[in-house]
Amino acid sequence: MQVNLITLEKQQYLDEWSLTTSQKAVMADLELQPIVDIMAADDHVIAKIATRLFFTPLTTSRALTWRQATVKHALMHPDYYEWLYQFTTTTIETVRQNFWELGHESASYHLYNKSRLLTQYLQAIGTILDKPLPDHPAPALQQWYQSLDTLFNGQLEPMKTFLRQVLFDHGYVLPAHLATNLDTTVDEVIDVVPPHKNQAVMKLATILVNVYQEVVNWFQELRLETGWLVGVIQLSRRLPAAPRCYATLASSMEAQQLINPLISLLLNQPAVANDFLPVQTALTVITGANQGGKTTFLRAVGLGELMAQAGMFVMATCYQTPPFEMVLTHFKREEDQGERHGKLDDELQRMDQLIHVMSTSSLVLMNESFASTNEHAGSQINFQITHGLLEAGVTVIAVSHQFEYTQLVQRYHCRPYFLVAQRQANGNRSYHMLPAAPKATSYGLDIYHRLIR
Repeated sequence: MQVNLITLEKQQYLDEWSLTTSQKAVMADLELQPIVDIMAADDHVIAKIATRLFFTPLTTSRALTWRQATVKHALMHPDYYEWLYQFTTTTIETVRQNFWELGHESASYHLYNKSRLLTQYLQAIGTILDKPLPDHPAPALQQWYQSLDTLFNGQLEPMKTFLRQVLFDHGYVLPAHLATNLDTTVDEVIDVVPPHKNQAVMKLATILVNVYQEVVNWFQELRLETGWLVGVIQLSRRLPAAPRCYATLASSMEAQQLINPLISLLLNQPAVANDFLPVQTALTVITGANQGGKTTFLRAVGLGELMAQAGMFVMATCYQTPPFEMVLTHFKREEDQGERHGKLDDELQRMDQLIHVMSTSSLVLMNESFASTNEHAGSQINFQITHGLLEAGVTVIAVSHQFEYTQLVQRYHCRPYFLVAQRQANGNRSYHMLPAAPKATSYGLDIYHRLIR
């Protein structure tokens, strides 16, 4: 039994999973938690699967388009997916309330208990099959429903009748054939008397336990996959209808009219859209005016990448990306603004940790890295690390005020794509990132004059 509403192959999302140190940094640096919170709406199941799928990128076009098709259908028919998630959750919780074990139960107890609980799951499957699918179902939904219907078509009532016979506790004459496609069958008759009941029913009890666990796992996976889709629906309701698109995998990154969704979600105001067209280069350097929107744009790219390879919509009119295996961040920390002692060591240590976990198919976002030391030393360190990452095949997008750094990446043929935060003639910031050569000033005096007016 497989769900596969958002995956092409059987996935096990039921194992224990937690964020790594580098993933926690991405959550903090890109301010991802508010997006997870809106998706989850206080539902811990949705929060967990939403977070996990942001860090489990899809790396093939087939897997990406498969999930995107289901997302598009869920956004067109939210009522069905919300009903399916809620019904699945209610079923799991109802069965759980009726389940109890002390750890040393007899085979007879397992036979009785699992038959009773399995009956409840079979009734739930019947309800799911009775619910009509929405119009023009996505390929994944159609395949899921057809496989369920094929597996249980005409079998639900005989299976429930069999389980009622199991529950009959006046000796056992059990024709035991539960289902041909559940990978578990019993093709023999057990004829026992009560004194030897526990030994005689051991085989049948073992089979029922295995079937029960397979059905339980199926419902758990259905809950997680529909929960993620409900999370996408809930996020969609909070975001503007445009710009939106679905990403394609390509050899290089490209985004048109990309916005940071956090501006709409947290500030409730329109976000400035920017193009990102690095044209077959693995290094982008963003410079320009202080408070010009550079970090906000860097976060827009990072969030766009996580949403894109999770199979969600992206807040842009067009978005393409290489199949990155991970997104990593190296941002200036607030604590870096404290005592100077050890700040550079901390930055170097964090970068060393990233290097040990990254693959060659990684996207690294750097925000004011190695600004804790002087301009010359910071530029040299920043360049050496950037050059090494590029040599290893990593894609780098860096926000930097270090003018010497921008000269080094040009001088040593790193083929950088430069974006500059626009400063208007009157000193105001438009928050547009424009392709241009970097300048030696960040116009910090604009901020000074604004503060002393």
